[in-house]
Amino acid sequence: SLIFGAAHVVGADLSTPMAWAQAVGKTISCGVFGLALLILYWKTRNIWACGVVHGVYDFLLSIGTGIFQTEAQTPDYVMPDEFGKPVLVVYAITTLIELFVLLFVWRKVGRKINYQEIRENW
Repeated sequence: SLIFGAAHVVGADLSTPMAWAQAVGKTISCGVFGLALLILYWKTRNIWACGVVHGVYDFLLSIGTGIFQTEAQTPDYVMPDEFGKPVLVVYAITTLIELFVLLFVWRKVGRKINYQEIRENW
């Protein structure tokens, strides 16, 4: 999960403490979501289900990009320091949302997974 999260900030300019804070926030945010996707994959054994969920999630997040468009918009998840605090707030909010998604997936799906069978098949 953390590798999934860290992959989202690879190549970012981490030359300031605010940039590091954003990178850590994005890594945690994506890591939590990655864990929910992992549980979904364990249950469905279907990578396409995870891809569809990821696509829908990215689409919903992109709606916010149109609302909060800035002149310094970059394809990176780490913004310049003057936009760092709002970005950290967004990452905190998305992390809370993702924790709720993770809890929902765990309660509906995670408890029903046969982990012994997964270990044996791997």
